[in-house]
Amino acid sequence: IDAIGIKGRSSSATANVRCQDSSSHGYLAISAESSMRYKHDIADISDDRLNPERLYDLPIRQFVYNLDYLDVNDQRYGETVCGFIAEEIANVYPVACEYNADGVPENWDIRYVIPPMLSLIQKQHQEIESLKQEFTSLEQKVNQLIN
Repeated sequence: IDAIGIKGRSSSATANVRCQDSSSHGYLAISAESSMRYKHDIADISDDRLNPERLYDLPIRQFVYNLDYLDVNDQRYGETVCGFIAEEIANVYPVACEYNADGVPENWDIRYVIPPMLSLIQKQHQEIESLKQEFTSLEQKVNQLIN
């Protein structure tokens, strides 16, 4: 697609189609699908750069967007919000960082943050379930000793 200020761009980091103004010029992003038909070398996470535990080191920040960044009618205009900082994503979990044409961190992509977050939740759930079973077992042993 050709349009003034927009260049065609394909990305595996976008959901469907997105137009974005990135500082000096905009772009049109067309997504890659998520089906296994479009992927190969599918495996459990073994690459340390993708280790979900790295997300524990990712600061969650509060901030106010610059007043010239948001439209005055935006519900977050002048409001304190929470989120991530692209530069910190680049340092902690670089696969989730999106860069502008100059190679500077510009944004982060939820598509590469949610799966490792879910992995952490799943592991924590398993640990909780295991601890609950251990507690129940210990509780039963204590009750047997008391009775």
